[in-house]
Amino acid sequence: MRNIRKSLRLTGALLAVLMSTGLVAANASPKNKADQAPIVSSSSGAIVYGGESVARETIDGGQVITPENSRLLSAEEVRNAFSVKDFVLRGSSLKEIQKYYPETTANEVKRIEREASSTPTLMITNPICNNVDFYSIVRAGDNKEYCFANAGTMSFYMPGIYKLCPGNNNGHVWYYSGSLGAYYASPDRGPVWPRDTCFFFSGNVDVWSVTIN
Repeated sequence: MRNIRKSLRLTGALLAVLMSTGLVAANASPKNKADQAPIVSSSSGAIVYGGESVARETIDGGQVITPENSRLLSAEEVRNAFSVKDFVLRGSSLKEIQKYYPETTANEVKRIEREASSTPTLMITNPICNNVDFYSIVRAGDNKEYCFANAGTMSFYMPGIYKLCPGNNNGHVWYYSGSLGAYYASPDRGPVWPRDTCFFFSGNVDVWSVTIN
């Protein structure tokens, strides 16, 4: 009987800790849009999101990625890759959405926003971005690095990206230039040696998908 009471006390304490942790997570709110968990959509191929970390020192690849050496995406390519919901979740304005989906209404946007707000957001991250062989993109400001492995394409939205590091991979990203209001496919880069060689964008961009060849 003594052991049973001891076991019940331990179980109760564990439940209290779990409930407390859950409440802290539920009340936690991102400071700004860039601090939110990245938007990851279904992927093709076998590409894997490898988690996140703080980027290491960079050896400059010497080839800045610009709209001039990138490929402008056609409206059809953008529609084939991203749905109305993708645009809404990424914070695009109705005017921007209607450039690609002219029939979209304000009511439809509000409906998608309501559905998204009622869906719990997982705040757990996978911080195993610790291998220079990964393909990665790095965010300006806090130098947070997001890593990928294997081959394929993954929709992965993150604003404020200022460089990409191919590691032991060859690949590219589809990105949005706010200053030009257009979507581009960056040139393929990698593999690189040394592995911590990175390529800078001419300005901060919003990455919408990652492809490893």
